[in-house]
Amino acid sequence: MFLQITRAMPHNGAMRRSLAIFVLGAILAASHSAWADTAEATKAFEEGRKLRDQRDFEKAAAAFERSIAAERSIGAFYNLGFSYEQLGRTRDALDAYRSSAAIAKEKNDPREKEANEAVGKLLDTHNYVTLVVSDDLATAAGVRIVVDGEPVPPSQAKGEVFRSASQHEILVSAPGHKDLRLQASNKQPVNVILGEPLTATVTPPPPPPVPPPEEPTGGGWGWQKWTGSGMIAGGVVSLVVTAALFFPYLSERLSLDSEAGRLCPGNKCPRGEATNDLVARNNANIQDADDKRVPMIVTGVLGGLLIGGGIYVFATAPSGSASPSRTVGTMGTLGSGPATVRVIPQIGARGSGLSVLGTF
Repeated sequence: MFLQITRAMPHNGAMRRSLAIFVLGAILAASHSAWADTAEATKAFEEGRKLRDQRDFEKAAAAFERSIAAERSIGAFYNLGFSYEQLGRTRDALDAYRSSAAIAKEKNDPREKEANEAVGKLLDTHNYVTLVVSDDLATAAGVRIVVDGEPVPPSQAKGEVFRSASQHEILVSAPGHKDLRLQASNKQPVNVILGEPLTATVTPPPPPPVPPPEEPTGGGWGWQKWTGSGMIAGGVVSLVVTAALFFPYLSERLSLDSEAGRLCPGNKCPRGEATNDLVARNNANIQDADDKRVPMIVTGVLGGLLIGGGIYVFATAPSGSASPSRTVGTMGTLGSGPATVRVIPQIGARGSGLSVLGTF
């Protein structure tokens, strides 16, 4: 005897019904989303029309922009162009009118004529120069185009650039290229190109710095070590002042934290005068620290700079060896001769200056 076990499979009709329900649901969801976008676009459009009639063109333009973001339409672009035109944003108005005409042409809508007339009127009543710029140049990093002394935004680097002058001067600059100046008549196209590449110039190496004379040997400290020591001492004083300004805040903060721990076990503070007083003292402490923030930063940074600079000056000072035959005499003499000071010019690759050397 053989036992045959079969597995039940869904009926083809049931599968088709399930698929049809799924497709219908997707269509309904897409339709609902499209309806919601249309409703939002219509609402924003009507709001923009009211604001336009009230001559509040700034808010009207914002409403038409929201309408276009929800659904691109002929009327929204046309009214956006009109609002931009009243605001003096001529190039933006031209782009909006052209978008309205393009959608109307695509839909074979008779309003295409009205949109094109708006484009023509705008071009007839304004001065402009048409920039013909390649895609590579328009997207190149560092390219800067200036028309009649006013920079052109990268988003408007191609097409009409509106200016009040009747003759136009275009300046094109880019890294690694010479600046290029172009002249153009009003309402005429001009090809925008880059200037000639910059040629690398070889600069002769600077002359070697004049070596300083040998330091005279002598006992004791020279002026450089005294200067370094004074800078270090001044830096320590500045840091002490910083600590003196910061210590009261830190001490009060630790005291308040300790008091808060006793008053608010488990971070649950009871309502009452004690809690209010604690909060008020904490706020006053924070405000006091904020009032002293600038002096603390200034004295702290100054102290660090003085200590670091003093250590460098002290460490680079020439170390003299005491000579028993040379003793300090009277009236500014050292040993048998007077103290000398020499001023030597220093010329290097990155700058120039004077070095003062001698016995002080």
